[in-house]
Amino acid sequence: MTASTFIFLMGVSLTLSSSRSKLSGCYSHKNLFKKYLIRGCRIFLLGLFITIITWIFIPQEFIIFGILHFIGISIILAYPFLKRKYLNLVAGIFIIFIGIYLQTLSFNFNWLIWLGFVPNSLSTVDYFPIFPWFGIVLLGIFFGSILYKNYKRQFKLPELSNNYFFKGSAFLGRHSLVIYLIHQPIIIVVLFLLGVVNINYFF
Repeated sequence: MTASTFIFLMGVSLTLSSSRSKLSGCYSHKNLFKKYLIRGCRIFLLGLFITIITWIFIPQEFIIFGILHFIGISIILAYPFLKRKYLNLVAGIFIIFIGIYLQTLSFNFNWLIWLGFVPNSLSTVDYFPIFPWFGIVLLGIFFGSILYKNYKRQFKLPELSNNYFFKGSAFLGRHSLVIYLIHQPIIIVVLFLLGVVNINYFF
């Protein structure tokens, strides 16, 4: 549920980002795609960095196609869908059901692991294939285009911008990638200091 919520909100955020760029007039269609292409490639490269790190420290379960790989690819794949509406709803549901079906199968090859064709011997600590997870991104884009049409919230919320708790939450939201990259090493160190985990497991 946590991953689904995070990925759904990613789709909503892409809608907001696209609407903001169009309203500002700073980006042509070509430049907007270039923006998402660069952003997607940057996050995908961070995913490859995580792959290398986990291959060194936990080679028995290293990350092949984890959440950062998925987000990087999804940002690029989502661009043509940002102009659509109900297509995102239909395609999102379809992709989710295809992914659920693929999870009931196993395959003797691994070159389509990124799509959701799970090989027999897969063992990894983080796995987010395109099917079904990209379907959740598309649902986020669909609901984002309705709930935040033309970069305007279509529903009322109480004014909480001066609340310190929500200011802190907003800060965390704006720096979610950095937090993601550092939270697991911090947790592992804390658990090691508490004697919960044996650091030798990771070597």
